[in-house]
Amino acid sequence: GPGGAAQEPGSQEEGHGGRWVVGGDVRVTSLGLGASSWEPPQSIHKQSEGKVPKITANGMIVHASSGNWVLPFWRQKPRHIFIRNPETDQTTRRCTGPKGSKRRTSAAVLISADRGRNWHASAKPIESRTAGWLIENTLVELDSDSSLLMLFRTKAGAIFSCKSFDAGESWSVAKVVDTLVNTDSKVHMIKLRDGRLLLAGNDHPRPFVHDRSANELVASRERTRMVVWVSKDEGETWQRLARIDDGSQTAQAPGKFLSGLVFGGGGKASGTPRPSDFPNPGTSDPFQLRDMDESSELSTQYHYPTLMELPEGSQKQAGCAAIVAYTKSKLNVVSQKTTGHEIHVTCISLS
Repeated sequence: GPGGAAQEPGSQEEGHGGRWVVGGDVRVTSLGLGASSWEPPQSIHKQSEGKVPKITANGMIVHASSGNWVLPFWRQKPRHIFIRNPETDQTTRRCTGPKGSKRRTSAAVLISADRGRNWHASAKPIESRTAGWLIENTLVELDSDSSLLMLFRTKAGAIFSCKSFDAGESWSVAKVVDTLVNTDSKVHMIKLRDGRLLLAGNDHPRPFVHDRSANELVASRERTRMVVWVSKDEGETWQRLARIDDGSQTAQAPGKFLSGLVFGGGGKASGTPRPSDFPNPGTSDPFQLRDMDESSELSTQYHYPTLMELPEGSQKQAGCAAIVAYTKSKLNVVSQKTTGHEIHVTCISLS
């Protein structure tokens, strides 16, 4: 399937032989029926187009009414470039791209009308100054009018959304979804067989911590609470369905009954909010302002979710109608570096 990959810019006008971070070409590979190995990957959208890296975070969908394959992606201004000197075999880091380049972060979709043989990007980039950026987009087709609904991670403290009424070729202006608070972290949305929408992500504002050494407030990368929302009206309203990082309830790990899948972790999500969800209820900032120093404890992160509805025949097992896979990490609040990444899978009950 399609995905993002970091490639070394090869065109002469780039003026260097470095590797951009983050992003690269969007590439596609395939596995034929009965084949034992994947086909060599092919680039379907190069970072040389517009001289900006391309990235994907969520999978494509098939737009049922048109037959189009639609893959969400975004263009992201690179943070830095790694450049290798072939004479010394040394790699150095440059903090900006080639001079004179006008790179901007924007979202779009890639569309294939011939089952993946050819691809083109939607014409107009989706941008928003209010959002800070629109990245890690996820989309579904709505049953009522065959429109596409796309949601975004942003820097604005909430998820943004937009719609397409022409199979992904053009998109409405992105606007905030006030009820979906988010801490600038990845979300993933799917449509269930019954038409309801599921959405997984972190539902708390981005917290700030007090850096004693610099005597300033620092935006933290903490992602301490992950939840699943459900919408019964095609994304007009959302209700919190379950909290994923709650370990108070356990059940059979999904790896024990999903054929071929064995993951660490497991357990069943809690559908009941705990008092610790909101340590400062009734205040403008419901999260404690913590001091940040070298003695600070590591914070556990729950992030990068991916949802999947299980086949109808397996739904009765352990009350598991859907699963969410996510990364569990440790965050050092001083350095803002993450370590100890683990992949976990949790059951979601839809009853």
